[in-house]
Amino acid sequence: NKLKYILVLKIAFKLLVIIENLHKQGYIHKDIKPHNILINNDYNVKQGLISSHPPEICIVDFGLTEKLYTDDGEHITKRRTGKFAGTVKYMSRNTHDGIQQSRADDLESFIYLVLHLLDIKLPWSDVNINQPKQQSPNGNEETERQQTLRKKERILKIKEIKLNVDYVELCKKHNVPDELFDNIVKLTEYVRGLSFYSIPDYFYMKKLLSDAHLRLKSTF
Repeated sequence: NKLKYILVLKIAFKLLVIIENLHKQGYIHKDIKPHNILINNDYNVKQGLISSHPPEICIVDFGLTEKLYTDDGEHITKRRTGKFAGTVKYMSRNTHDGIQQSRADDLESFIYLVLHLLDIKLPWSDVNINQPKQQSPNGNEETERQQTLRKKERILKIKEIKLNVDYVELCKKHNVPDELFDNIVKLTEYVRGLSFYSIPDYFYMKKLLSDAHLRLKSTF
């Protein structure tokens, strides 16, 4: 299991570097999730665990990507768009409220992705937003409007869970190893504390991941 965690930390570090570079180029991805991550199919996992080289990784699907700055070089303005873009399971709390996304939102999605890779079941995973149409008490099939309302209710439920989850308890519940426990919690809390206009400390986040990686490797 510790070997698996070492590989996940390598992947997470490389992903964070890619996201940092994307942000420095002036863009936000807006849909960070497992389906949009590609890993080199020829990567030798056993050799990779021993060496310091991570697999080749790409982030794909830039259909929702937007500029972080205006044509005048100013940071985009925080505003409520009235809609959200992305994948509900991995989207940020602000995105649930239909608020324009920024770097902090990409990084919050990144955190949920890392937790997923660490085999930590996200507490909102069981809330299915795409349930089939149901029948009303009178036997009639629900209308499109009724189905849409039910979907919105489930999305709101996911948002409430994201707002109230205790990540210390979550990591304890899933037996995250001591060597990375504190750093994963610190990383999660740091990212969740970022505001719309925050300039993320990528060096600090990468150090949390690399330090956890070194501690795990030292146990072998």
